[in-house]
Amino acid sequence: GCYVGDQGLAAVGECCKQLEELNLRFCEGLTDGGLTELACSGGKSLKALSIAACARITDVSLKAVGSHCKSLESLSLDSDCINNEGIVAVAEGCPLLKVLKLQCINEGIVAVAEGCPLLKVLKLQRINVTDEALKALGVSYLSLELLALYSFQKFTDKSLYAIAKGCKNLKNLTLSDCYFLSDRGLDAVAVGCTELSHLEFNGCHNIGTLGLESIGRSCMHLSELALFYCQRIGNSALLEVGRGCKFLQALYLVDCSNIGDDAICGTARGCRNLKRLHVRRCYEIGNKAGVATVISGCANIKKVLVEKWKVSERTKGRAGAILTNLSVDL
Repeated sequence: GCYVGDQGLAAVGECCKQLEELNLRFCEGLTDGGLTELACSGGKSLKALSIAACARITDVSLKAVGSHCKSLESLSLDSDCINNEGIVAVAEGCPLLKVLKLQCINEGIVAVAEGCPLLKVLKLQRINVTDEALKALGVSYLSLELLALYSFQKFTDKSLYAIAKGCKNLKNLTLSDCYFLSDRGLDAVAVGCTELSHLEFNGCHNIGTLGLESIGRSCMHLSELALFYCQRIGNSALLEVGRGCKFLQALYLVDCSNIGDDAICGTARGCRNLKRLHVRRCYEIGNKAGVATVISGCANIKKVLVEKWKVSERTKGRAGAILTNLSVDL
């Protein structure tokens, strides 16, 4: 932890009038008093603020930020002590925000959608947010480029429909532990967000083969694909990615039990620009020639991370002349 307290932070605000970036992590002695003083005296020039694990910082501080830090462009909040009231104050007072990471509930998300039209990066974590709040993102964030949603357990395809309809510039999408999303929602994203370059699913158990096939058909600019704990995605999905996503450079597969060597071989044949392959606990991969095909067929491949039993001695020998990093000690 850090023992910087209110007096020290207040002094920074008083003396550093050109301060543009402030990162507060594990500041155990800091309270609302110190951050409020800094915002009032030195917050005018502040552009980036990050707060994590500061247990005595509450909505009071964010109200001060909303009132005095009008130039703020980036805000990251990782704290259970900050709630809706403070987030609403920032949304109403900081219209220049472009990057926002926070935990939030419905009212806060709606306020952010209405008050921060320039937002390009949005990372949200909360289990109780509903579709009604998330639909506001699709209406308001026409310039949004990165969206990451973690543990949205009431989030359904209805929200994805709205996001796909409004966020046409979306390039990076991460969905983690969003249990009620399905292939229908992902199909809407594929059709509406054709500029996607980075896509990650983690524990979205109802997303399967059909949804990823839509991505392969529509998102030709995809350069990075990460699938974690996606048990319903099968070989034909990655075969479609191999046919349609010629610019794919990185593929991460963890605990995808229905993806096998045929999928990896098809991806290797279609995605000649592949540079990184990470395969772990995908037990259908490795019985034939999946990894070997990637190493021999992708001229730009530089890094492969797989379990040792998936790679033959012959493939290891061939990889030595090609790869900068072959890791098989898993």
